[in-house]
Parts: sequence; C-alpha cells; structure tokens
Amino acid sequence: MSKSRSIQRAATQHDGRVLRITSRGVLVECMPITIQLEQIANQIPYPDPPTYVEYSGLPGQSDEVRVPYTQEVIDSLGDKVPEEDRRAWEEYLNRRTEVDRRRNELTMRLLAVDGVRIVDEGLEDEWEKKARWFGYTVPEDKWERQYFFFTNFVIGTLQDVVAITAGIYEASGVAKEVVDRMEELFRDKMGRAERDAIGADTATA
Repeated sequence: MSKSRSIQRAATQHDGRVLRITSRGVLVECMPITIQLEQIANQIPYPDPPTYVEYSGLPGQSDEVRVPYTQEVIDSLGDKVPEEDRRAWEEYLNRRTEVDRRRNELTMRLLAVDGVRIVDEGLEDEWEKKARWFGYTVPEDKWERQYFFFTNFVIGTLQDVVAITAGIYEASGVAKEVVDRMEELFRDKMGRAERDAIGADTATA
C-alpha cells in the first residue's frame, strides 16, 4: 500500500463512521449512497460492441454466428480485420470513452453533493473567503457551489475520488475484502477517461 493510500485509509472507522483523509488534509465522513452510485451506470449504459462472423459448423444450426469483437480479437487478427470493422471498433472505443467521461462527471457531482460530510465544519464556513482571496470566481448556484467547494478544497487527486468511493461502499455495509477489490476497480475505471479531469476542474478560476 502506498504512503498516500495509507494516509487516506488511516482513519477508516471511528464511532461506526467511515472516514477518509484527502490529499488536501480534509477529514470527511463517507455516506452510504451506493444505490445512487450504481444508478449512474444504469442511467448511462455502455454501447454494444461491433460483431464479426464466425462459422459454427454444428449440425442443425446455422453456420453463421455473430460474435462481439474484443480487443484481444482485434489484436490477434491484425491486418485481417476488415477496414469497415476496424472503423466500427474505433467508434465503439470512442463511445465507451465518452460513457466513462460522463459517468465520472456524474460520480464527481454525486460525491460532492451527497457522498461526504465534512467533519471539520469550520472549513465550510471559511472556504468561500479563501476562494475569493485566491481570485476564484465562486458560482452562485447552490449545487455548483457545492461542487466547486468539493473539487477545489476537499479533494486534490484521483486517488481521493477512489478512496471516497470505496469508503461509501464500506459505509453501506459491503465487506472490507470486497471493498478493497472494488477500490482497485474504481481506480482502473476512473483512470480510463480523463485522468486529469480533477486537475482541470480545480484550475478553473
């Protein structure tokens, strides 16, 4: 376990609460909102991959079978992949990337609004003054303000998002060993699309 991850997991449980320390040194309580997180995936599903033709040769069945492409198949066939199929595969990957981007954005907004409770209430009282002193333009809309606060003063790295998301599942009663596996999955999923999205958001002034 890396040093940064150890710090974030250092305050895992306290009085039955699941806590995380972000890279900005902010202590947050993770809230049990796994249902809302999982609804995001249902709301924005992945596209179906393009298919190619295989011939089964099984008695009593049609010889022609449509099989979904995978990256392994694309790599193994190489130049044998028809140009039309290769274009369809590239379009499929682009659409998956867009789905990942949209899911990540919704996840970030959900975490900002409902995912955590700031343990240090003084931070919520002072952040706006500090933001304006730094020259930030603070949004007027209530939810945009919450999102701005979360991305600029609570989290600072991709690992923060991963740790908080895993903490939410832990707070929802998911077994720790399952949470640990899910944490690795979250890190992979968040990393596939816009790894620098948080940095871009926090740089907006």
